[in-house]
Amino acid sequence: MRADIPSISFRPNPENLQLEIVKVEELFSRNLDSLNHNPQKPHRPDFNIILLPMEGKGKHMVDFQEYQIESGDVLMIAKGQVHAFQENPDYAGYLLLFTEDFVLHYFSEQTLKLLSRLYNYHINSPLLKHQTFGQSLLDEISKELEHDSDFGKNHILAALLSVFLLRLERANLEVEKTSQKQGQYEVFNSFRLLVEKDFDKTRNGLDYAAKLSLSYKSLNKLCKSFTNKTAKQFIDDYLMLEARRNLLASSLSIKEISYKMGFDELSNFVKFFKKQLSITPHMFREQNLFKGQD
Repeated sequence: MRADIPSISFRPNPENLQLEIVKVEELFSRNLDSLNHNPQKPHRPDFNIILLPMEGKGKHMVDFQEYQIESGDVLMIAKGQVHAFQENPDYAGYLLLFTEDFVLHYFSEQTLKLLSRLYNYHINSPLLKHQTFGQSLLDEISKELEHDSDFGKNHILAALLSVFLLRLERANLEVEKTSQKQGQYEVFNSFRLLVEKDFDKTRNGLDYAAKLSLSYKSLNKLCKSFTNKTAKQFIDDYLMLEARRNLLASSLSIKEISYKMGFDELSNFVKFFKKQLSITPHMFREQNLFKGQD
């Protein structure tokens, strides 16, 4: 029988805080029974994770893509993304874990509007290379977690975490040299939200352009400026990501998934999927589940 990719919930801690720091080596020293999953196999957390390698080099899988990581890098795994650690990791580092509820409850509305990486993970690389601020902010968060007084603890932790995430955003903007198009981001974000809401209803870029009161040419130009993809490619890529997640993280049949993705006929879904990845959904499921069960 096929094993589904497990969904992992945030583990409550004695202080009921929704933020935690875990050493990578500590995670692998834990009994697998206490974790209820194997971190080296694909799994889907219902919280956010920031992986900070401090010594050595390694690799990490996020949404079916492998990333090479080393000291000084920052790897962001957003809530709902499928990820897995490498076998026998040869690096030391930390995991910063925090829930969406914590962010929504303690972050200001203005800060939330500036944070892209938490919610636009499918258009950004999760990896930022050679960041220098990670260690110092991690130290500050660790000190606050260990502080005896509970007074304002969640608010202080949220302030430190927001600084951390905002610096990640700024680093990303500097890397991609996109500072000149921040004014267009609100429109692009509206497009992204529409795609997430309606991808199973339409894959036609013209429909999305009409809803945004844009010409298709303008929507394509906007989409390319943020993702280097046309609007159609962006829509298809999002659908493929959802399809792959459903294939690996659900017990639905491929026919059921094809309907869920908005296809009237299974054959059309298989044809679409094969055009994107050069393999059928059945082959993709079998190959990746086999890797996950090694």
